[in-house]
Amino acid sequence: MAYQPAPKRRRLHAPEEHNLGPVVPVTLIRRRDDDIRTSLQDLHNSLDEHGDVIVHVQGEHGTSEDFPCVASLLASASRPLGAMLFGPMRAVTPQSGQARPRLTLRLTEPDHFRNLLRYIHGQDLPLEIDEAFQLHEIADFYEVLGLRDACCRFLLDSLRPHNCCHLLSRAHEVHCELLVQRCVDLLVLDFIAVVDHDPEFAALNASAVVSVLARDELVCADEFEVFEAIVHWYSRAPSDEKYAALLEMFALVRWPIVAQERHGVVLELASKLRPPSQGGDSIGDSVVADVNTDDDGGRKTPLAGHTAGGISSPSPVLGNERTRVRADSTSSPRAMSPCDGQRKGEQDETAAESEVLRFIRDSLGATDSAASGPLPPRRQYTWGLLASRSPPNQPAGGEGEKVYTLASTKEYMVGRSRKSDIRIGHNAPMPYISSQHFRIFHAIQWPETPLESLVAAHHPTDDAERQPRLQAWLEDLSQNGTFINGHLVGRNKQQPLSDGDRIEMVFPAGRHPPQPNANQFPTFTFTPHRLHPLAAESVESGLPSSQIVDDDSGAEDAHEDGVEAEQDETNQVD
Repeated sequence: MAYQPAPKRRRLHAPEEHNLGPVVPVTLIRRRDDDIRTSLQDLHNSLDEHGDVIVHVQGEHGTSEDFPCVASLLASASRPLGAMLFGPMRAVTPQSGQARPRLTLRLTEPDHFRNLLRYIHGQDLPLEIDEAFQLHEIADFYEVLGLRDACCRFLLDSLRPHNCCHLLSRAHEVHCELLVQRCVDLLVLDFIAVVDHDPEFAALNASAVVSVLARDELVCADEFEVFEAIVHWYSRAPSDEKYAALLEMFALVRWPIVAQERHGVVLELASKLRPPSQGGDSIGDSVVADVNTDDDGGRKTPLAGHTAGGISSPSPVLGNERTRVRADSTSSPRAMSPCDGQRKGEQDETAAESEVLRFIRDSLGATDSAASGPLPPRRQYTWGLLASRSPPNQPAGGEGEKVYTLASTKEYMVGRSRKSDIRIGHNAPMPYISSQHFRIFHAIQWPETPLESLVAAHHPTDDAERQPRLQAWLEDLSQNGTFINGHLVGRNKQQPLSDGDRIEMVFPAGRHPPQPNANQFPTFTFTPHRLHPLAAESVESGLPSSQIVDDDSGAEDAHEDGVEAEQDETNQVD
């Protein structure tokens, strides 16, 4: 019988009713985070029963304490502890019987380890600045990164001008590089506030002060304030070491930009700088400068009026108060009546001049002799310009066009009141403009980056938007409205200002007054300092850093300020 191949198999298809239908996706079930945290907290409360290792913590000052722990939980939270419990750094001492193995940790305070253990078990930790530094140090050492980053965020948020130098010193101690950089940035961008309000500014290391003074981004009203800050730093806590650093610091003052009328005060202050070994005088008790900073837009708060820890600041007075410098009678040549004796006294005084005073005198002399030479790089003396332009149909005698230079240490109030820095609307028949219509100010804009990227945010090759900078803001205080680019800000609300923003009051563009002869008010245009060349030119030309509108016309009533609040309420525009 001949061989025949087997017939081909037919592919069988299951009937439609036997199909299993569409594939059902796999459902993942995950334990809730709060449930996990509750279990960890319950475990923390029963460590005496469930702990499988004893951690013996020995502090630097002879303190010690035993902590029952779960070894696997410690190892999962901390890589160094895991290496000491199970890895190549294993240092656990085995015990016999019922005794549990022991791990000894040295140079760690028991209180700090207790808080670390509480964090690992999901407990809440109340933070203050000192505790945050302690926890940051131990969390960084044992690589509990979540706790370290939480402490760093807390310290960054706690940074203010009055504690900047203290936090900078502590940040160096615990090697918190992010906080160190943030403190330095605050020193640069809010320099005068730190000098005025931080009692530990005088305790800063000389190298830290030098690095800040060398920055072009340093924010101050004028270069005289840089000189004054150096005097403040030295005179609050003089020492021979600090005196030796004065020459390096004064070399960083940009003397060609110091106003001519300040030279006498500079020399008077410099003549009082002596090392303690030579019996230097206390500048705060013997020298008070005849300075009126408000006239050219400087800060209004007098530096010498600030006290810290019950000690009055020895810096010269700034502000509206005017006093006279008291000369040192022991060095004054005027005590000698004969002409020859007076001339000899002057020669002796010149010979006895300190090296610091000679350097400053020579620097000011070189400035006077080379007034037409190139100026050194400018700092941030201003934070912007506010250009005011009246409407085209403004009647004769209107305010016209003005440009206000905004000094870096001031905020500006715009309104009808005589107390306003920029006064408008006070001659209008109806008080549409509020007594305090709006204010503009600036604040530091920190980069909005994740914590782990903050180091990169300060890298010099990064984009400028990732660097901290001064951001201008407007706050609407009016009854009848303040508009930015045609949009209402809203009373008691704030909005950031950008280059070219148009600020209008009461009647924005496209909304005309009901009567043809009704009042129309100036329109302001904001320009950041670094984007406008006039900001530098106004300072170079000797113009005041702010031009305050002050109209003393006969239309001003003596009781005007007393009724402004009532007028704001009764004359609100719909």
